[in-house]
Amino acid sequence: MRKLIVLSAGMIAAGTVAAQSPDLTRDQAQAKLTAAGYESVRDLKMDDGFWEADARRADGRWIDVRVHPASGKVYAEDTTAKLDAEAVGRKLTAAGYTNVRDIDFDDGVWTADARTRDGAEVDLAVDPDDGTVLVEHPDD
Repeated sequence: MRKLIVLSAGMIAAGTVAAQSPDLTRDQAQAKLTAAGYESVRDLKMDDGFWEADARRADGRWIDVRVHPASGKVYAEDTTAKLDAEAVGRKLTAAGYTNVRDIDFDDGVWTADARTRDGAEVDLAVDPDDGTVLVEHPDD
């Protein structure tokens, strides 16, 4: 039993470190935004599990953008979501989350508050196209 507890604690700690260490470097996130057609990027920083920045589109308009640190997918505030809030709620419930609430479309991704299977309160960021949970972190 003691080995199981130590192993579980180690896995939790490793997961926490992995969640805090982005797969993409700042320069790689910048390159993803440039490749997506943004002409200028400013204030690029890691925040809430994403690389976030202000970026200028080809038409000169500045918008908020996010880059997922594992996939490199770019999410822009002017993105049109394929899923609506109700569909996101169903996807999260099917994934095992309970008490799903406060679903909101924010800067290109769906966000929600929920409880995990073990009852922990979490903030979620969800892909607007397929409902994949992109980021889960303790509710603050």
